[in-house]
Amino acid sequence: MNAELATALSDAPLALLAGGLAWHLGRRAKPRPLARYLVTFLVAVAISAALGGGWHVMRATLSSALAASWWTLTLVAIGVADAALLAAFATAAGLGLHRHLATTAILVKLGIYLAFALTLDSFLPAVADQLGTLVAGLAILAWDRTHEASLPAGPLLAGIGLAIGSGVVQAGGADLTAWLNHNVLYHLVAMAALIAFWRAGASGSTARPPA
Repeated sequence: MNAELATALSDAPLALLAGGLAWHLGRRAKPRPLARYLVTFLVAVAISAALGGGWHVMRATLSSALAASWWTLTLVAIGVADAALLAAFATAAGLGLHRHLATTAILVKLGIYLAFALTLDSFLPAVADQLGTLVAGLAILAWDRTHEASLPAGPLLAGIGLAIGSGVVQAGGADLTAWLNHNVLYHLVAMAALIAFWRAGASGSTARPPA
């Protein structure tokens, strides 16, 4: 099987899973701050996976300008997903007055990511941005444990660990076969991470949304 086609075929279930989890979580837990931002995260993941899968299938038939624009939209969706995931941590945790500082930091991080992602012909900025998001989320989770303990630590830690694992697989670039290449393996581990984050949103957060 062609590696590009295999990657696109693994993007499809990733997009469907993310979209389905977003729909389920949005219906079930919309008022909760953690769930609200996780819905945005999952929707952005679904969009980025759909765009990425389509790009892998169509790029050989597209003009260079259209292929570049398509890929740019994919990278933007990935950045939005990372920002929404970090916002889920920051909003649901009892950060108090630090919440505004966290919002500013998230927007600055997104801007820096886009500056690199849109000028470099590489997926590494997306991997690095995801890693930064997960490390920051882990720091917020550790802070929350020593204060209000409002975040569901178990599924969030599982999601962070799996997401870091998916990034390691992607950055490593090791292919088992042409059809089970590093992109496909990345998507498979990422799907497990999405389920863990969905479980966190479904379990809820005891923190109240900001007034």
